[in-house]
Amino acid sequence: MIRTVSAFGIFSGLLAFASLTGCKQRRYNSGVYEAPGDADKPERLGLPATMSWNELKGIKSGERSVPWTDTYWPLFERGMAARWAVPVGAGASIAKVPETPYQQVSQMLDAWNKGNKEQLNVLSPAEKYELLRLGNAPLNASLLSALEENEKLFTASPNLKQSRERLESLAKQQQQLSVQTDQLSREINSLISKVRDDTATVLKLRGFLKDPNLRTRINTQETIQQISTVQNAVIGNISQIKAKQVVLEKIEQQMRDFNAMKFDAKESYEQELKTWQKASIPIAKKMSESLNMLSTSWQNYLNYSSSFEEPWEWMGHCHGWAVAALNEATPKHGVLAERGGKEIFLTEGDIRGLLTKIYADQSPPAKFASQRCDSDKLIRDRLGRVADGKLCVGEGNKSCTETDKGEIVFIATGQSQRGLTVLSNKVNDDNPRVAVWTGGAGEEAVQVFVYPDMATFSKYLPNIRARDYTGGQKAILNISLACRDTNPMTLHMALKGLILDKKVGFVMDRTRTAQVWNQPVHKFELTPLPIKKNDKDGTLSVAGEPVPVAEIDDLFRDYRAKGTAYLVQMKAKLFYGVENGPKLTYRATDEAVDVDTVMYTLELDSNQNLIGGEWGLIPTTENAKDSSLAAGRSGTAPDFLWLIEAKDKPTTGKLDYALIDKIHRCSLDTNDIQKYPWPVGGASLDYTKCNLD
Repeated sequence: MIRTVSAFGIFSGLLAFASLTGCKQRRYNSGVYEAPGDADKPERLGLPATMSWNELKGIKSGERSVPWTDTYWPLFERGMAARWAVPVGAGASIAKVPETPYQQVSQMLDAWNKGNKEQLNVLSPAEKYELLRLGNAPLNASLLSALEENEKLFTASPNLKQSRERLESLAKQQQQLSVQTDQLSREINSLISKVRDDTATVLKLRGFLKDPNLRTRINTQETIQQISTVQNAVIGNISQIKAKQVVLEKIEQQMRDFNAMKFDAKESYEQELKTWQKASIPIAKKMSESLNMLSTSWQNYLNYSSSFEEPWEWMGHCHGWAVAALNEATPKHGVLAERGGKEIFLTEGDIRGLLTKIYADQSPPAKFASQRCDSDKLIRDRLGRVADGKLCVGEGNKSCTETDKGEIVFIATGQSQRGLTVLSNKVNDDNPRVAVWTGGAGEEAVQVFVYPDMATFSKYLPNIRARDYTGGQKAILNISLACRDTNPMTLHMALKGLILDKKVGFVMDRTRTAQVWNQPVHKFELTPLPIKKNDKDGTLSVAGEPVPVAEIDDLFRDYRAKGTAYLVQMKAKLFYGVENGPKLTYRATDEAVDVDTVMYTLELDSNQNLIGGEWGLIPTTENAKDSSLAAGRSGTAPDFLWLIEAKDKPTTGKLDYALIDKIHRCSLDTNDIQKYPWPVGGASLDYTKCNLD
C-alpha cells in the first residue's frame, strides 16, 4: 500500500529535531545495540524488566495445554460466511459459494423460514449466528430492498451480463471440443492397438511359412492370402490414424485458440466484476445494521477483490483464532440451538469459527511486544544480521532493496520518525547525517534528502521548512528497524514467565515478512549450546554456563547491549498450534501443532542479569560464515509477541458476545449428550441442546 508523508508529519519532526543542532555536542548511539527497545521490552508482556541467569539456567522445558485448532477463515473465501460443510459436487441442495450478498441472505432466510434442516446444517457460521440472533424477528425491509437492487445490478448489468455470457459460451464450446478430442483420442488409440495386434499376426504367419516343420501343416496359399488381408487392414488402419490425427490437431489448435479467447474473456469479465464489487461495498456496509457478521465478511471480500493489487490470500482471522485458542476452552461437541421455536445445528467447526470471529473483531486490549515487519526482503549487513536500514543515493533510484546498490546505515536510537531520520555508517557517530523525508512508498521505502552533517542540516533548516531541499542529496531510505525485533531476551523471558510459570502461553507472528501468521505458542524446549573460547586450544565452555566476553572472539562485540559482561548461547524449540479444519468434529489428534527451532545469544551484565540478546549463533572469526547461515539471521525469528489476559473478554462491539459465549458453554456441557445424524457421509455427531430464548 502506498503511503505519503504529510507536511504536518515532516515539519513537526523538524521542530522536534531542531534542538539537536545546539552548541552542546552529543553522541548518537545506534539502535543496533541489542538491548530491548521501548517497543519490545519484556514489561510490555507483563514480565519483569529482567531476570537473573540463576533463575533461568536450569530450565529445560515448559508447557501448558495444547490450544485448539481452527482454520484462519481466509477473506478471499468470504471469511466466516463460507459454507464450508456443503459437500463438493452434484447433489448439494444449497449453493456452496453464493455469488452475491442477496443470494446468501435470501437462501439463508428461505432455509430458516421453511425449517429445512438439510440446508440449515450446512450454512456458514456467520449465517447460523445471524439466524439465532434474529430469531423470529423479520429482516429490515429496506435492507432486503437494497440487496435485491444490488442483485439486479449483478444479473442485469449490460456489460457484466455480456462478459459473463461470452465467458460461459466459450467455456461451453471448449467443453464440446474437449469431448471431441477425448473421443478422437480413444479412436486413435483403438486403431493403434489394432495395428499392433495385426502386425504381430503378420509376423507370426510369416514365421509359419519359414518354419519347415510348420509349413507342411498349413495351407500355404491360404496363409499368404491371410497375410495379405491383414496387411491391407494395417494399411487401412494406419491411413485412418493419420486422418484422425489431422482432425485432432485441428481441434487441438481450436482449443488453443479458445484458451486465448477465454483468457481475454475472463480478464474482461473480472474487470466488469470488479466494477460491480466496488459498487456493492455500500450494500455490504448497510448489512451491518442487522447482519453484522455477514456484513464484515462481504465487506472484506468486496474491498480486497475489487481494488487490492497485492496477494491477499493469506489474510484472514488467525489473530482471532490464536488468542481464542489460548483463552477459551476447547468445544467438546456440537450444539442444537433453539430460538423462537426453531432449531439449528452448530458443529464443533462452527463454534470454533464463532469464537475466532468474536476475538478477531472485538478483541480486548492486548499486551504487545515488538513492531510488525512489513517487508519480504530483509536488509542484512555483511554478517547476515538484519540491519537498521539501507540508503540508496541518487536521482534515479526507485527503490532500495537488498538487490539495489547502496550502503547499510545505522539509525540513532529513537531518532527515526515521520519527518526525519538520524543515520550514519558506523555504530557511534558524533556527527551523523540527517535524512529529511519528502514522501514515501510504505515504511520500508522512504524518499528523502540527505544532509551530510548536523551543521549543514541546521544551515538549511529554514529552506527545508519551505520545502526547498537545497544542500541535500536525493535518496531512498529503507528502514528495517521493525524487522530486527523481537529481542531474544524478551522471547526467553516469555517462555519462562508465560508458559512455564503462568501456564498461559502467548501468540507469535512466526514470520518476519509482510505477511502475518499468528500462532499460539504453548510449549518450549531449551538446549544451551557451548561457546568456543579464544584460548589457544579453542576450548568449548560448559553449555549453559555464562562465558565472559573477554574470553570470546566475537564479531558482534560492537552490537552487544551496553554493559554486556557474559554471553550464553541457546537453541529453543517453539511448539505452536497450526490451522486444521474446519471439521464437523475433532479428535485429540486433530489439534494440529508444529515446531520452529530458533537460535540466539543472551547478553548478561556483570551480575548475570539479562540485558539483551542477538538472534543466531555467536559469530567468531572462525565460524562467521557458517553462523550467519545457520543462526536464524536469515529471518527465522518471531516478528512480534502478544497475549490477552484470560479474564478479559470481547464484550464491546456489534457482535453479540453473550450469544456466542452461551453457545460455547453449551458445547462444554457433558450432561445429556445425544447423537445427531449428519445427512452426508452417515456420520453421527455428539451434541447437547441449547435454549437461547
